[in-house]
Amino acid sequence: MTITLPRIGTKQSESVVSFGGYWQLLNKYLLPQRARMTLLAVLLFSSIALKIAMPQAIRVFVDAAQSQAAMSVLLQAGGAYLGVALLVQVLSVAAVYFSEMVGWTATNNLRADLALHCLRLDMTFHNVRTPGEMVERVDGDVMDLSIFFSQMVIQVFGSLVLMLAVLVAVAFESLPTALLIGAVTVVGGLVMNKCRVIAEPAWKLARDAHSDMYGFLEEHLSGMEDIRSSGAADFTLRSLLVNGRRVISTESKAGVIGIYMWIVWCAWEVLGRASAFVASYLLWSSGQLTTGGVFLMIFYVETMFTPLRMLVAQMETLQKAGASIQRLREMLSLTTQLDGSGTTTLPRGPLGVAFENVTFAYNAAKPVLNGVSFTLQPGHVLGVLGRTGSGKTTLARLIFRLYDVTGGSVSLTHADGVTNLRNVALDKLPQSVSMVTQDVQVFRASIRNNLTLFDRTIPDAGLLEVIEDLGLGAWFANQPAGLDTELESGGKNLSAGEAQLLAFGRVFLRSPGLVVMDEASSRLDPVTEARIEHAVDRLLGDRARTALIIAHRLATVLRADDILIIENGLVAEFGPRAALQADENSRFSALLRTAQNVKELDELQELEELA
Repeated sequence: MTITLPRIGTKQSESVVSFGGYWQLLNKYLLPQRARMTLLAVLLFSSIALKIAMPQAIRVFVDAAQSQAAMSVLLQAGGAYLGVALLVQVLSVAAVYFSEMVGWTATNNLRADLALHCLRLDMTFHNVRTPGEMVERVDGDVMDLSIFFSQMVIQVFGSLVLMLAVLVAVAFESLPTALLIGAVTVVGGLVMNKCRVIAEPAWKLARDAHSDMYGFLEEHLSGMEDIRSSGAADFTLRSLLVNGRRVISTESKAGVIGIYMWIVWCAWEVLGRASAFVASYLLWSSGQLTTGGVFLMIFYVETMFTPLRMLVAQMETLQKAGASIQRLREMLSLTTQLDGSGTTTLPRGPLGVAFENVTFAYNAAKPVLNGVSFTLQPGHVLGVLGRTGSGKTTLARLIFRLYDVTGGSVSLTHADGVTNLRNVALDKLPQSVSMVTQDVQVFRASIRNNLTLFDRTIPDAGLLEVIEDLGLGAWFANQPAGLDTELESGGKNLSAGEAQLLAFGRVFLRSPGLVVMDEASSRLDPVTEARIEHAVDRLLGDRARTALIIAHRLATVLRADDILIIENGLVAEFGPRAALQADENSRFSALLRTAQNVKELDELQELEELA
């Protein structure tokens, strides 16, 4: 599914959002909340009707007092005004409550759409975006929209309806006065919209500066250990200063434009109030309005300019929302390079892998794989060797379809036949293919959720069985809340071996047909590595699944059925491990001899040191 934000444009500039664009966004995320919107509309219109009725009580009170009417008439008029005013406040509070509910629901749905869209983009996108930048896009930009969604209805739409109702009420008293105030309002509105068009690009630059700042902070905070150890703290602070200056500069420019808008508003308000006062005086002096009628007119004008003041206050929010919409539209316009049309679900059981003349490049100027072909039979284990940068990890990424091949094809073989990887449904592929790497992602969540990856359908009995099978029984017995014990983000309260075993536990629970192990034990001590090897034996026993083991250390691939050696993106050697090991002219045999010589040299040096 492709998530799209309505395409928003304007005749003035591609960097400014038209009012039609705002309406399309509101329609997309507010229409599903029809019931709340209907109730909100009832509250708004009821409140507006009462605000129009309130001045009538004032006119009755003033005219009655001037004509020395009975005290009961004054009390009734005053009581009616107070009662209506109290009811208006109650309705206003209820309207704000439902407006906030509508706004937060809409923005939470938008935030979920954005996160899902980003997750479905291929790794080409994520390689050029820092997590900090993505947090600012998904959360910071949407936060501006949350204010837009919640306050747009109350303070913008409601204010516009209230102004129209006031003009109608004034027209019943004096049509020329209503036309005069209406003309002032229309001219002022056009001027304010022109200011919005000028200010919106400035706020977009400010949002871009904030995004860069968050990306900088995330990148440098995550690399704090390297920064301190290399003495780069001063450089980091200077870079932070540069980013901070850009934020201040862009925010200041946008804020200055906001000041211009307030100046325009003040002039507009003075002109509108002066027009109302002059018109009311002329009508009163000619006998067309009573004193109470003058109070009524003044009250109506005040009632009208209060929402106008709110509209001006919300104009900055509208500008920020427009800038955020532009940035979100830019992100949502990006499409994944992966073909997501596949619908095939792979059967259970071991899966074979076939690379046929596969070429791949992260960028066109530097291919990583060039005509790679090999076949891994179901239930077999393939050991992949090669220097750093030779393309070993790229093979795994292509199998998981984090990227699609540039040329050739990757197929999976199974009991029912052969399936091109492009024909497999992307959301079903992780059920059949799993990976264990040296860098294990541990979430700030319970042991249960870290093992199941938040899959609530897996029973606790299965989790406990896997924990025992992996040799984590003693560790688990010391956990204070059992499966509900919360682990720290990044596995800070776990050893490297325990984190690796948890990763194997995830694979056991999923029981995939193909497992890729990318340097899964390269950073472990011998004792912990032995535990990992036991887990691997359990995982690959009885040829219940296929495995592709990527390793630098030769001992890791001695259990493999076949060996694949990659050099500079080409297949340097491929064949049965036993045959290659027995062939003195094979590259694999030469690597084994080199490793043996290095081991003997290390042992000799150790004996010399002891002597």
